[in-house]
Amino acid sequence: MDGKVQKGGWPSTAPCGYLNDAATRDVVVDEKRAPLVRRIFELCATGRYALEELVDIARKEGLDHSLRHRPMSEAASITF
Repeated sequence: MDGKVQKGGWPSTAPCGYLNDAATRDVVVDEKRAPLVRRIFELCATGRYALEELVDIARKEGLDHSLRHRPMSEAASITF
């Protein structure tokens, strides 16, 4: 993992909004979920939403937070 990080790569499972590409062994943008992640970040940046509200919005828009595509279960589980 250290070698991958030194080369500028991502050392583990792709973060929310990205996918692991098995063919290239690289992390690529998830065209379906990335816009939703961006929208949540933009809403967060306004300062008008509590974390729980952002979680609700993410759930309603279909953003999930796992490899198995389970819905986010609680505000503490968000790691964008």
